[in-house]
Amino acid sequence: MYLPPGSSRWLEKRCDETDAADDLAERIGSLLLDDRFSDISLIVEGEALPAHRIILACSCEYFRALLFGDLEESRKTQIVLEDVPLRGMKIFLTYVYTAKLDLKELEAATALEVIGIAHMYGLEKLLRKLSDFLKRNLSVESACSILERAELLELDSLSEACRDYMGHHASAILKTREFCHLPAKTLSRLLSRDTFCVEEVEIVIAIKLWREMNPDHGNFPEILEVVRLSLISTADLVTIVQDSGLFSAERLLEVIRGKEIDRIDPRGKLIKRRHPAPANHRVFTLT
Repeated sequence: MYLPPGSSRWLEKRCDETDAADDLAERIGSLLLDDRFSDISLIVEGEALPAHRIILACSCEYFRALLFGDLEESRKTQIVLEDVPLRGMKIFLTYVYTAKLDLKELEAATALEVIGIAHMYGLEKLLRKLSDFLKRNLSVESACSILERAELLELDSLSEACRDYMGHHASAILKTREFCHLPAKTLSRLLSRDTFCVEEVEIVIAIKLWREMNPDHGNFPEILEVVRLSLISTADLVTIVQDSGLFSAERLLEVIRGKEIDRIDPRGKLIKRRHPAPANHRVFTLT
């Protein structure tokens, strides 16, 4: 019998269907990490996590091929998952069994673990959910770690959101311990942006600290190339920059003589700021 959308009978039917779906989801969720009817154990960091082949196989192509394909693992009752963090895997399984993810208590570090697992096993919906969560919860302390993981997993939208946020909080970002752990290519891309709004001499100081933390890095010259020395005052060039030991005396003399001034673009805020600056930090336009 046809029920017009919006009618009382139609709404009643939809409510019944929703209740049935919720009841089914709750029943499946009750099997999470439960030995009842378990036919496979996932060994993560030495701990056995009881699971169910059919539920795992329904979650993604990876487990479908692993557990019901022609691979040796399809005949095993225990599968060791290498390079998978236990904490993140438990949250991942919670999502697989319940299709829910409690974001309220999720910390950025844990979210990065789960997003790595979701990427590994190809759960696109979970990837998008976690990416959106991380975008909304960027902070000075977490931005570098999130950017590093986003670039590694080629999550372009999340990477760009991180760079945007970091550009508006540049001075504070440069002072974090996590900044010194950024890979060279990530660092170069970040510091080369016109929207990374900070005094150039602060970048020199931060690169010096990065170099001290990464003394054997082979790509260091490409990082120095992004420094716009002509934006630094002569007084700072002959003191702070020279004392850093990053540039030769000849190079600094070239800059002081003004050979490159006309070829260097200033840093400036080219886009509308969407993130509030932290206390005691000033976002400005350089001219």
